[in-house]
Amino acid sequence: MNQVNVDELKGKKVVWFISSLDISDEYIYKVIIPIGETIIEQYQIVWIPIVYEWTNEAKEKFNQLADNKQWHVVRYFSTIAGIRFIEVDWQYKGKPMVVVTSHRGEIEYRNNSLPRDFSIWEIIIKLGAKWFDRLASYINDQILAWMKEKKHIFFYGGKDDKWVEKFKEKAETFTKDTDIKLVSLISSSKSAKKFWGSVEELFVSVSKINISHQQQVDHHVTQQVQNLFWFKNESGWAVLLEGFTVATSGHGSIMLKVLEDFNEKLKEQVGPNFGSAFKECQKLVVGKEKLHPCYRFDIEDGTEKDIPNHTMRCPDCSRLMKTYLSLRCCHEEED
Repeated sequence: MNQVNVDELKGKKVVWFISSLDISDEYIYKVIIPIGETIIEQYQIVWIPIVYEWTNEAKEKFNQLADNKQWHVVRYFSTIAGIRFIEVDWQYKGKPMVVVTSHRGEIEYRNNSLPRDFSIWEIIIKLGAKWFDRLASYINDQILAWMKEKKHIFFYGGKDDKWVEKFKEKAETFTKDTDIKLVSLISSSKSAKKFWGSVEELFVSVSKINISHQQQVDHHVTQQVQNLFWFKNESGWAVLLEGFTVATSGHGSIMLKVLEDFNEKLKEQVGPNFGSAFKECQKLVVGKEKLHPCYRFDIEDGTEKDIPNHTMRCPDCSRLMKTYLSLRCCHEEED
């Protein structure tokens, strides 16, 4: 916890999280506070707890919530004058809320009644931050360092271990003596579970923003997010990153075919334009081989998350997707 004087934040972009003490660590981490380093670098994050009576129990709860967090906390044990401003000008209604202010102090975003399933992705996407950064934080520290250095990175994985091994061998041969990096996602790892959970949150947020807001998410971002979520249950997949930007991504059958058929041509393009060259070769493979695997999105408790499924368009062909009901039991205990 970093205690902060509000005057120290003048001239800086700030994400203000305002709430009572009636919240949990799980709620803070999952719903409100971004983990990605890029977001933390772009915005100061400040928690203002609204407490009208500081009992010993309240102080203990405050210390527990504020302990070992990456953001700033306005610490006080008596009523502060700013509460009136927050209640009147920011319209605090007793529920957790978020306000984002620019370096000039102007409000860029405000939500004063956060729903149960609110996600920080809504802020990240609408403010145009680098959305893949938070996802990368679930993979490993090395990929974040390479992204900051604007390296080209093949990020890949899949349910089929044989495909994963085959892609790894082909990619290692191709990237030998180049500065292109390789990162795999082990499907059975704890980090993979967190990664796909965060991808689903992002998918849900993008879907809802596109339906409920006049200003939609950029089409390319929507397409990239949908592709990534589709990969979750596929045999193989690969994403080509250029720093924090997704240059292209695709099903395993397509991405492997690109490396097999255009090996020499792509080696000549290794450099700043490698992402564009790979994407063009990918289009040629899709056109020649007629490779258009079916897209499927499996969302756990999807009805409770109020997904606008009847207006969901395929990221590949732009047709309206068909909706199916899927029920499953794997005879396992709940986590």
